[in-house]
Amino acid sequence: IREEFRTIDRDNDGEITTDEVRKAFLRKKREMMRRSGSGRSGRSNQSDSFEEELLQCSRDADALFRKADTSGDGYLSKREFEVYMKRNTKHSDLAIREIFSMMDL
Repeated sequence: IREEFRTIDRDNDGEITTDEVRKAFLRKKREMMRRSGSGRSGRSNQSDSFEEELLQCSRDADALFRKADTSGDGYLSKREFEVYMKRNTKHSDLAIREIFSMMDL
């Protein structure tokens, strides 16, 4: 969880913005496309498909952010991220507390 938070929190200010979540989703999508060998090849329909995939990726990131941003302030605090991870991952409470006690954000 700590590594994921730091990967998303690119400016290391201890909060995650909508743009940081979008960029994280897009980085992951590009990585997956590189691995599979797909992506742009210059043809129009493939370009449209690529753009639609990126748009969907952005929508998915926005949906995740809205769900996790319980305060509605446009930022994910460490606490909001922790609560979201508890509700949406299989990590135990103890494991999450230990990870966050080691964090220096």
